[in-house]
Amino acid sequence: MLEVRRQTYVHFLGAADARILTERTGRGHADDEAQLERALGGVTLEGPPDVTAAAENVLGHLRRHASPDELDQAKRAFVLAAQQALSPPP
Repeated sequence: MLEVRRQTYVHFLGAADARILTERTGRGHADDEAQLERALGGVTLEGPPDVTAAAENVLGHLRRHASPDELDQAKRAFVLAAQQALSPPP
């Protein structure tokens, strides 16, 4: 189960990175937004809620055309939440 979750989170990060690159350079693929939405759906399905909220925050920052620093901070928050969700309990 954790491996599927990890792959889902990695897929979201890849889609977010592609969308961030498009935001910064104006170059990308027409389906970057759709891929990010699908990746968010996977994160929502896998959970937990704090990881989903962090992923939604990344998407919200992209939609608001947040600054690069704000996007990086939102992405780091997602990574931290994902790492915690993937860590075995003590």
